[in-house]
Amino acid sequence: THDYMRDLARYTGYHLEDLTRESSGTLDADTYKSIFKGVKVHNKDSSYIYVVDYNGTILYHPDESKIGQAVENLVTKDLVEAINASSSISVSDIIDYEYKGVLKYAAYYNSIETENIIIVTSDKSDILAPTIELEIKAIITSAISCLVWLCLGGVILYLLVSPVKLLNFELNKLSELDLKDTDSLDKVAKKGDELGGIGISILNLRKSLREVLTVLKDESDSLNSEALSLYDSTNTAIETIQQVGIAINDIATSTNSQ
Repeated sequence: THDYMRDLARYTGYHLEDLTRESSGTLDADTYKSIFKGVKVHNKDSSYIYVVDYNGTILYHPDESKIGQAVENLVTKDLVEAINASSSISVSDIIDYEYKGVLKYAAYYNSIETENIIIVTSDKSDILAPTIELEIKAIITSAISCLVWLCLGGVILYLLVSPVKLLNFELNKLSELDLKDTDSLDKVAKKGDELGGIGISILNLRKSLREVLTVLKDESDSLNSEALSLYDSTNTAIETIQQVGIAINDIATSTNSQ
């Protein structure tokens, strides 16, 4: 915007110089009006253009009551004095100042040929409004982006941690000899990564433990059967011994009585 203001002052100044050369003399108020009326920074309501000569007299101003009056703006007065005092002053530049409590930007073009200073001015807040709006949008966009990335990070973290927690849960079940199948472990085992490999290992371990427990159960059942058979045989032997004892006792008693 600064460059645009500076260019606007410069190009209208060039137009003023062209018309001055064509007229071979001083331009009247109507000519100034035809050149500068409506000239302003685009879409900036506070912007306007005015022209002063090297004496500080206003030659054009949107407020026609100021035309022919001495300029009131101290910054413009200082600029006029500086131009009159030195030829080293920049032909075109931009300055910032405060006028009646309002911060402003002003771009000027020093037309040495016509001894006029063309000044384009606008409120600083008006100039910076798009930049501030852009910064606010950038902040909002950044905040939304951060929120999206945080949510995405949370989802990714959940996807990474959830299988690990499941595997830990399954290992705890194995430590308690809980060998029931779960669909969730089957899903993890189907993954083609390290976690999937661990899942397969747990499934294989579960299968091996089942086989071992099955063998142990069969052996236990066999031992129980043998133990019962031994118990029955022992009882039978004891009864036989008891019967033999009774028979011997009866024989002994009969022999004594004879």
